[in-house]
Parts: sequence; C-alpha cells; structure tokens
Amino acid sequence: MGKTSPISGQTRAVRQYLCVRAGLAIAVLLALAGCSSGDKKAVQTDSRVERCTQRFLDRIGGDAKIRSYVQRTYCEPFTRKGWVYADGTLSIGAQLYVLGGTACSAVRLNPGGSTTTIPCDRRPLYPLDCAVLQYVRRNEVRTYLHKLERSHTVSCDDGTPLDKLGAR
Repeated sequence: MGKTSPISGQTRAVRQYLCVRAGLAIAVLLALAGCSSGDKKAVQTDSRVERCTQRFLDRIGGDAKIRSYVQRTYCEPFTRKGWVYADGTLSIGAQLYVLGGTACSAVRLNPGGSTTTIPCDRRPLYPLDCAVLQYVRRNEVRTYLHKLERSHTVSCDDGTPLDKLGAR
C-alpha cells in the first residue's frame, strides 16, 4: 500500500471555499478568453459544449440557470482547451486543470510598509476531488488512478467508490 494524506480531516467549509476559488478562477478565464472563429469550428465546438453540458445535467439535474452555469463554468472552457470529446466526455486534462490549474496570491505587509506577494496554499491532492472524474472517459480515469495508487492510498473526497468513476 501507499502513503496516506496527513490532511484527511478537511472541513466542509474549506472544501467549499476552495471550490468557490476554483469557480472564480474559471470565470476569470472565461472573461479573458476570445471567441471562436470559423463557422465549421464553431459548430463543432457548440455541439461538444452542448453534449458536455447535457452529460452534467443528466447526472446532477437542474434548470436553465444550472445549465447556463455548467456550460459557462466547465464545458465552454474545457472545449476551448481541447478537453471535450465529440460525445461530450472529458479528457483527463480537465481533471488535472481543476486540481492544479487555479492560481491565486495573497499580499503580506512587511515592516516598513512594503508588501510581498505570496502564493496561496495548493489544494491537497488526497483525498482526491473526484467530481470531474465522473465525466472523464473511463479508460483515462483508470490510467490516472493507477499512477496515483503507485505512491498513495487513493480515495474520493465525497466517498465515491473508485470503480464507479469515469464516463461510459
């Protein structure tokens, strides 16, 4: 077996805070991103976005507001980055981005009035945030988990059994 995480008792409030931070980072990326050009590419992108969005909604349910949120926050940026397949499933790149792709910084006031920018604490990897893995192709999830299990005991933060992860 592998090592276990020293941070296994993470509180719900901390997880929610981290999720909000990740959501805000994705929203900023959306605001900074350019529009797609070319009709053929736009049609392909739109269908991938729609299929991705529908996969999320099939699992979580929701109304038009939820659809819009999922589309803007996850499916559109993931599609722009090339992480959405034609059937709407995600590549493992989406998971890796969610786990480590957010960035933030804080400012520390030093004696004398100067400031120092310091990086925020990285999100702990274990237990694993498995929410996006529900939509990643199953074969990619298996490969990813196998790599992680070489050095750690892996479990999902929400209790999802590892053999239930991955889109079919």
